Amino acid sequence: MEKTNVKKIENMGLIACILPVLALVPAIFKIHLAPAVQSVWGIANVLFVIAGFVLTITALRMKKTRNAVNIIASCICLLWVLILLGVIVVVVVSNM
Repeated sequence: MEKTNVKKIENMGLIACILPVLALVPAIFKIHLAPAVQSVWGIANVLFVIAGFVLTITALRMKKTRNAVNIIASCICLLWVLILLGVIVVVVVSNM
């Protein structure tokens, strides 16, 4: 892979890992969103977490691109994945 493509993958992975933090903006400013907007926002966050996780793991698999930024981005994405799995477990357990 070319160096520019690898750098783009690294940057996209990092950005995708940080984007779910934007879900906190309405809570910080006490903005109430419509239920439809909340659903779309939640689906977008899940997609960003999955995309970021895949991109960071892809970047880490190549020995040339293993650096501190990729490792930190993959740790952030792993944290988001664990949070999503925790939410899924709570929803499944509470509906039993």
